[in-house]
This record gives sequence, C-alpha cells and structure tokens, in this order.
Amino acid sequence: MRGITRFAVSKLAICPLPLALNLPFSLCHLPFNMLIYVWVITMNDIEILELLDKDSALTAADIAVMLGKSEDEVKAIIDRCKAEGIIVGNKVMINWRKTDRELVTALIELKVTPQFGRGFDQIAERFYQYDQVKSVYLMSGTYDLALQIEGKNLNEVALFVAEKLAPMEAVVSTATHFVLKKYKEDGIMFEEAEKDDRQVMLF
Repeated sequence: MRGITRFAVSKLAICPLPLALNLPFSLCHLPFNMLIYVWVITMNDIEILELLDKDSALTAADIAVMLGKSEDEVKAIIDRCKAEGIIVGNKVMINWRKTDRELVTALIELKVTPQFGRGFDQIAERFYQYDQVKSVYLMSGTYDLALQIEGKNLNEVALFVAEKLAPMEAVVSTATHFVLKKYKEDGIMFEEAEKDDRQVMLF
C-alpha cells in the first residue's frame, strides 16, 4: 500500500525507528516479533499539503489536475491526513474590515508560573477553552505565552483580560497590544498596495 511501511520489532526497547524516520511518537515496550505499520509522509503528500495550506478551498479533483495524479489517490491522502491529525481544519480567511461587523483583535503577552509536573501545558489549556481566545503560543524571550484574542470592541477585550486572564493564580503579568490594521496573515495579503498611475512629465 502506498505510503505504508511494514516493520518488524523483535525486542523490547526504546525503538530508534521513530527517531530515524522523524516520527512524532515512540515505539516502546512492544511485544516480541510484533509487526507494525507506519504511515510515512512522502514528498508527494507534502505537495498536496502545501497546496491546501495556500488555498483550503481546493478540491481533490483540483489538486489531482495540478499535480497530475488521480482524484482517488489525492482524496485518499487527504482523508488519511485528516485521520492522523495533520489536516486539522478548513479555515477560510475573512477581511472583516471590509464588512459591517465590528471586530477587535489583540495580542496578549503573559508571564506565568509553570505548574509542577505539567509545565505550561495546563495553563495553556485553561486559556484556549475560552471562545475569545483564537490562538495560544508558548514563547521564548521576555514572556511565556502569547494569546490572540478577538472581541466586539476595545472594552470587551480589556474586560476579558482584566476579569478572566489577569486574576488566574498562575498569571504574573499581562501586556495587551491592540491590532490597528492587518496587512498580511498566513501568506495572504489583506491590503493591496495602491498603484500610482500618474505619469511623470519631463520638460
């Protein structure tokens, strides 16, 4: 089967196979002589993922034509990537500035105290449960976590930070930065530069 590799594990150990293949899991304490099947991402799969990353509206038929593959083959790869958690959504980007909807975006820097035994993960989990929190990142540098928050107006975002985030016992300090204008996101231009069509007259 395409993309499936068959391996035999003949001893109990921390198997070096995932490290060699750069796989995101560890094969430990497997029974003797157990046959395992590992799905290996190929360059052809990467090409499909790159196309979907640029335009999530592409169908399997569109990609098949672009890459010279069969539609069934492309659809099988996409379905497998979804099952493996590689493709995790089909988000459409919207420039809300061109609509009547009021929307405010803010980037929040947080210094936090990591939890014993869980590090920053447990704190991050508490943050991303809120609908207002659109993104959560663990950062290096002068602060620990970065959050992207959306609200209807400045006051709603400020209240969310003051009432939901700042009072948490693990939060040491917060810094809020409101986004005034979005020019580009995930490789997509939101505001095209205006062309100057004026002609230069030389005398």
